[in-house]
Amino acid sequence: MTLVRTLLGASLATAGLVLFSASCGGPSQVTCGSERWEGQCQLRSAVKVRSAEFPAPHVVLEVIFAPIPNAQYPNFTPPELREEIQVMANQEIAAREHLERHSPTQCRMQPPPPDTCVPGKLALNMPPFQATGADTVTGPVGCAQIENHATQDRVHNDLGASETLPETLVFADGSAAIAEESAPLLQTLASKIGSGSDVECVAVVGQIASGEQHALAQQRAQAVKDALIAAGIDGARLMTIAVTQNVFGTGTERIVDPKARKVTLRIVLRKRQ
Repeated sequence: MTLVRTLLGASLATAGLVLFSASCGGPSQVTCGSERWEGQCQLRSAVKVRSAEFPAPHVVLEVIFAPIPNAQYPNFTPPELREEIQVMANQEIAAREHLERHSPTQCRMQPPPPDTCVPGKLALNMPPFQATGADTVTGPVGCAQIENHATQDRVHNDLGASETLPETLVFADGSAAIAEESAPLLQTLASKIGSGSDVECVAVVGQIASGEQHALAQQRAQAVKDALIAAGIDGARLMTIAVTQNVFGTGTERIVDPKARKVTLRIVLRKRQ
């Protein structure tokens, strides 16, 4: 069963997951194979696995901490600790920074209760994350600002500084399926967007080559947007744009440029410093 823990105001020091099983002896003797261990745990990843708008906008992160082997226990290192934590959507970046700031952190395996074979738990000794009002958002966020009348004047001035990322995802003729070989490139793009805490809106621009169906431009953009969301990017920071103009040569000759079957990403809105 997956344990979901609310990160706001809750200490990870009390968190723990069952990591392994223990075997018991006969009724007159309790023999457990549990190991006692303590040391440090390193944050390995914090990946957003889902988000929701109700009852309030929030995200759920799967956090993985890996125990660091140490000389005091040369023959045993506990498995990784996996836990899901819930945090308000406008505090996601602050929560990630809190986790990274306190990594590595002290951790230990708790002993099983007396006369039982209940496995011990791996507990993290980490200060609780304290949500602040600094990131409180009272208006539209992400790409929604572009269409909101209350923020259009500010956004209009900022859009002039748009930046197209150099990476390009190329598609097969007549297809909106992302090629398998594009997977590393998608991860690169997700890392760029995710690491840019000032990036508020990225346009996913789908294009077609001459003679292709116009709908493919939007389908390609949507496919890349969905892949970026699956990689942990907040969908509110992404918008799709379809470019469908065809280019023809003279007379009936049709100019086909395979490189036009593509999706590019353009940063269209950043937070003001």
